[in-house]
Amino acid sequence: HLVHRGDGIFEALCCVRGNIYNMKMHLLRLEESAKVIQLRLPKTIEEISAVMIEVDRAGREPDCSLRVYVSRGPGSLVVDPYDCPEPQLYVVAAKQERLFDERLAKGAKAITSSVPPKEPFWARVKTCNYIPNVMMKKEARDAGVDFAVSFDNSGFLLEGPTENFGIITRKNELLFPPQGSILEGTTMIRIMELATELIKQGMLTKIARQPISYADVMQSAEMIAVGSSIGVVPVIELDRKRIGAGEAGSISMKLRELLIADILYNRSLQTPAI
Repeated sequence: HLVHRGDGIFEALCCVRGNIYNMKMHLLRLEESAKVIQLRLPKTIEEISAVMIEVDRAGREPDCSLRVYVSRGPGSLVVDPYDCPEPQLYVVAAKQERLFDERLAKGAKAITSSVPPKEPFWARVKTCNYIPNVMMKKEARDAGVDFAVSFDNSGFLLEGPTENFGIITRKNELLFPPQGSILEGTTMIRIMELATELIKQGMLTKIARQPISYADVMQSAEMIAVGSSIGVVPVIELDRKRIGAGEAGSISMKLRELLIADILYNRSLQTPAI
């Protein structure tokens, strides 16, 4: 069912210097996705964690990307989920040369996607049915930019194919879209937690989840894309128009630094594998 119906869920994690980052948050989201599509996990969260560590160790790659897939299982080629006798777990590790693409740190370009956004119910579930996401990425590549970003029918910011987006307003407010309309990105959530340090330093005045209009984005001081595979990336252009000063902003870069330090040195979020 995973192959011919997209009937499954997944998570993508990074392992850096032999430590899997933020595993608990990813597995909690996997569990939540399973509940939404009424898919019984074949193992407990603790057992899945153990398998991930085992796979990582077998690969002997201290820096790698980990993918966890849960399928409804084998069975007939029809759509009926009850033809699948039992769910299956797959864990894949792939070598990762570097943590994040430094080219993007200088500033990325984005376009508004023409691909219809996912309904809110499905947007919050990390299923293996990623056709809209694939088409968004194709759209970006075809346009010669780094990201495609979606807005809802009322013109409010949603997300990218594998990234969350946020803005820093001219009042130094860090804003992300509200819950319920997008996937709750683990990196986005962690960035909001780390950003409290910038409140203390006086670099930010507010951290919030609220509707962000297209006009809000275009009038913002900075725009960022965040995700497990990219970290924090400053977006300097949307639809061929400059965002802010048209260069990587100081707050974007500080958030990027905080996340990298968190991945490398925060022992409380590291699960030793190698």
